[in-house]
Amino acid sequence: MKLSECLEFVGRPVAYYPKLSRFIGSVKATIFLCQFIYWDGKQKDKETRWIFKTQSEIKEETGLSRYEQEGARRELRKRGYLEETHKGIPRKVNYRINWDKFNGDWEQWIKKNL
Repeated sequence: MKLSECLEFVGRPVAYYPKLSRFIGSVKATIFLCQFIYWDGKQKDKETRWIFKTQSEIKEETGLSRYEQEGARRELRKRGYLEETHKGIPRKVNYRINWDKFNGDWEQWIKKNL
């Protein structure tokens, strides 16, 4: 069977912005962040904007392994772009993009790099 005939079985593509990887400094962190940019606004709790995704769901959606996800999360937290909290029993990690920090740093980066 040809790949063009199998694409429906391959899964959905991930939106990825290469310029963001130059800004963030990591392709994997950018892929991780882009997936949460996609989900932002689609979560159940639209007021607080927390997004719950399991490690397995993120792997299915992005292809990032557990260790790649952990490295991406660490990088994004260090930069202040990703917030995490634990909710529920058993504890589940919930994520939220810090848009104020992200937008402020992006504007500065654009001024320096254009």
